[in-house]
Amino acid sequence: AERNLDSEEGYQKTQSLINKVVEFLGAEAGALNSIMSQAGASQDIVAHSANVSTIALGLDKALGLTDMEELSAIGIAALVHDIGKTKLGIDASKSRKSLSKADLAKYWKHPQASVDMLAGKKHITPRVLRLISDHEEIGEGDGFPDKKLIVKLPLSSQLLNLANDFDRTAMDLKLPPIQLLAHCAT
Repeated sequence: AERNLDSEEGYQKTQSLINKVVEFLGAEAGALNSIMSQAGASQDIVAHSANVSTIALGLDKALGLTDMEELSAIGIAALVHDIGKTKLGIDASKSRKSLSKADLAKYWKHPQASVDMLAGKKHITPRVLRLISDHEEIGEGDGFPDKKLIVKLPLSSQLLNLANDFDRTAMDLKLPPIQLLAHCAT
């Protein structure tokens, strides 16, 4: 997805693929559960991004999100939300707790670094950029970079943030997402 976003044609190809994922997840009962049952614990930024996208797009209808443009934006943002980590030299497989103070300071900047990498491309929509910018805003002003209250964010941002935080927690615990869900239910 990251390479595809360099051109408008690539962006449209990614958007078309995301739309097919949305349609599949919406049409097939149990598709999200089946996919997540097969997903292992995220070991890198690629697996994490795929899990975040799948989780977010699998929960969209349960939250009343049905607008295809909005869902495409969520899917694309989910696939590239952490590209700033690469630019900043952050090891995406490490938990925040294990980062040095210097790396943690860089980590806090990755949402803006991700936006900066994409902002000059005319085909990247403001909605996608906003989703990426806000993807670490979680809880009651505990997130970053702007300490926003999650309830004040658009529902699409809340969904992306929830999916991101859920998979990051699964990564930190070295659990496949489906096992974390089972663990939370007990």
